[in-house]
Amino acid sequence: MPVPNYSKFAWCTPVRLTVAVLLLALALRLLAMLPVNFHHPDEVWQYLEPAYHLAFGHWVVAWEYRDGIRTWLIPAMLAGPMWLGNLIDPGSQLYLTLPRLLLVLLSLSIVVSATMMGLRLSRLHAAMAGLVMATWAELLYFSSRAMSEPVSVALFLPAALLLTGERERRSRMSYLAAGILLGLCFSVRFQLAPALAVLALWACGARWRAWSWLVAGALLGLGLDAVVDALVGGHPPLRWIYENFRINLVEKKSASFGTEPWYWYLQQIGGLWKYTSLVLVPLIFLGARRYPVLLAVALVNVLAHSLIPHKEYRFILLSAVLLVLLAAIGSADLMLRWAHGDQQKLRRNVLIGIAFWCLASWLLAYHSPLKRFWKSGRPLIEAMQLAGADPKACGLALYQPPYPLTANYVYYHRDTPIYLFNTPEDRGAAMRYRGAFDTVLSLPGVGALSPEYALLGCTSKEYCVYRRPGECSGTVPEDYDGNVALERLGK
Repeated sequence: MPVPNYSKFAWCTPVRLTVAVLLLALALRLLAMLPVNFHHPDEVWQYLEPAYHLAFGHWVVAWEYRDGIRTWLIPAMLAGPMWLGNLIDPGSQLYLTLPRLLLVLLSLSIVVSATMMGLRLSRLHAAMAGLVMATWAELLYFSSRAMSEPVSVALFLPAALLLTGERERRSRMSYLAAGILLGLCFSVRFQLAPALAVLALWACGARWRAWSWLVAGALLGLGLDAVVDALVGGHPPLRWIYENFRINLVEKKSASFGTEPWYWYLQQIGGLWKYTSLVLVPLIFLGARRYPVLLAVALVNVLAHSLIPHKEYRFILLSAVLLVLLAAIGSADLMLRWAHGDQQKLRRNVLIGIAFWCLASWLLAYHSPLKRFWKSGRPLIEAMQLAGADPKACGLALYQPPYPLTANYVYYHRDTPIYLFNTPEDRGAAMRYRGAFDTVLSLPGVGALSPEYALLGCTSKEYCVYRRPGECSGTVPEDYDGNVALERLGK
């Protein structure tokens, strides 16, 4: 394959290219971070709410933490920025912004790793790989999400970078560092174990010294997770992995949230990519000639998750990212092949390629199922923030909310009790004990609890917030405490 002559572009050094791609990625991720929303309830109750607990004390405890099936690694990572943001500007949203900014910065490891993988081939490959990872809609959307899937991708790509270079140039430290990253990646999302094993087997083969350093690093990564769990989780290190496997897979609790057929992930990818898949699929196989192990990892990961009855698209985010990365590398190969060494044709091909990738990302963002996610969760966030906007608020009651697991402190941001009156039969109790709370959150059709509660506002058609004048006094039976009620309901 002809290699382009870069003599006219001496200014475009690898360092400058990487910095330029990073700045573009950062700018776009900051713009994508502006909408305050959440992708899935797990983002709030599995990660942000526990982080809020570590930073400020109080929290709404979901069943996953009561049963001990979650690692504390991600909440512990987010708690520091959350606490710092509140310290710097207590009356602002900075306590929410800094954790998201940390996640954005972590996601840049994907862009750097992709660019460095491309640099092993040429500066054109580096530019295309970096550009696509910087601008691809899925990565922009998930970059600031407090979830295990994007964090695990941000840990996996640097490990893949270390383990996919020339074998003779890999040092002990390369295997050790890659092992640490893979150990942390497993800790964040242990369901990726088959995919991680594929990369490890490909990199180490039958060389026991390589295995010894990789395993040593992985144990260090797992050890960090164990230390965090022991210090802040209060349960035996790594026990959450066993409990997660037992409860969700053996007892099949995850299946109670819905099941899908084995081919569902293929349908989802097709639904997202639509007509661009006609171009992307051939490019994937073209790029896989450069990094076949990445294709193997992506396919094994999809297969492993296809065997689990409960499915959500975010579970295979790693596969989606790797496939798009391979397509980006394949597109650079195609540009070179069609240029036949002609610099003018190459420049034309590059412009066409960039236009295609920008169009494909735009279509993915605004003309696919991804479009609806940009506003997901916003009504609840706005309702909880409205409920906690008054610093004099002294108690919050959820009166017949859309679903029991609605309240959270991370958006309410007030140190007051939260009560749950979940059914119409609870109206009498809510009326009896209303002196203990001044704020009520309920469905729009439910109406005010009593005439003394004035409507503060409704967010969308899902939540309305009411406030009465005066202070809070009296007590509410423990049965209506938010956490006690959720435990009783198994939520």
